[in-house]
Amino acid sequence: MNDISNYLGDIYARTLFALADESKTTADVKNDLDAFWGVVAGEKDFAALIASPCFYTEYKEQLVGRVFSGRLSELTMNFLMVVIRHDRAKYLSQIISKYNELWEDQQGCRSVRATVSRAMNEDEIAKLSLDIASAMNRNVRLDTVVDPSIVGGIIIRYSDKVVDNTVKSRLQRAVNAITSGEKRRVRINEV
Repeated sequence: MNDISNYLGDIYARTLFALADESKTTADVKNDLDAFWGVVAGEKDFAALIASPCFYTEYKEQLVGRVFSGRLSELTMNFLMVVIRHDRAKYLSQIISKYNELWEDQQGCRSVRATVSRAMNEDEIAKLSLDIASAMNRNVRLDTVVDPSIVGGIIIRYSDKVVDNTVKSRLQRAVNAITSGEKRRVRINEV
């Protein structure tokens, strides 16, 4: 399901982004989608209803129309109706996430999540943000998350990529390197 949801999210987001770009409304549509998702994420029953196959498409369209008509642009409303008609509302999270990623790319920026073992002060966050921006060669919007279970190091997530440089991960790579070297030596000695 994850692969298909990412695939469909990508297709729908790229289509919407192309339409918004053509009409010079990419930022407006981004704001619309963020506002829409703010409501949907805050109302789990609403999200479940529009994604559910148990309700008629017409009912879901009317409900979304009543709640969001006049609040969202025509392009965004039409897009949401297409998503509902094609029974893709369950992929809205991926669609909106991918759209926001495309918008950030257009702006020369990238959202990055850094998971660290302890809370960082403002100077440390600023330095980390600059280091990541320098490595990626683009502006970065950094979100830091504290997870004491990683002991030390950092996990960096952006787009669909993950860079795991935690102590646990480094130790695992070292063990793998040692054990694969031992296996190679055993095979060489057998010859």
